[in-house]
Amino acid sequence: MKQVVFLYLLKNTDFFQKKLNSKKISVAQIAKLLKNKDKEEIKTKFFEFTGINDLTDEEIEKIATGVAVEIGRIISSRIEVGWSTKTHSGCSVALYALGKDAEIFSGVYDNTDVAKKIIQVMNLK
Repeated sequence: MKQVVFLYLLKNTDFFQKKLNSKKISVAQIAKLLKNKDKEEIKTKFFEFTGINDLTDEEIEKIATGVAVEIGRIISSRIEVGWSTKTHSGCSVALYALGKDAEIFSGVYDNTDVAKKIIQVMNLK
């Protein structure tokens, strides 16, 4: 079964680059370090790790559970990225895009090629 992912690139990809560059460690590591910590420590450390300083009480509770996928969802929502699934599916992905470099994201690709295309567009290594 093929899944359809809608990927909308802004005309200025610096938006995503700036947001992603503020993240210092993986969500798995954040989950491990902040599991069962108090509210203030979570707020302080999460800002240090991600640059996000406006956590809601609900988000703080989710971070305290130590579940990495919940932390990933919080970060994704802040950088305005959406995902079609909550786990890896290993499926081919149909991509459609609008904006700068949209032609790079037109067609059906192996799911591992999506990250490579994002890296290409953002001039990352």
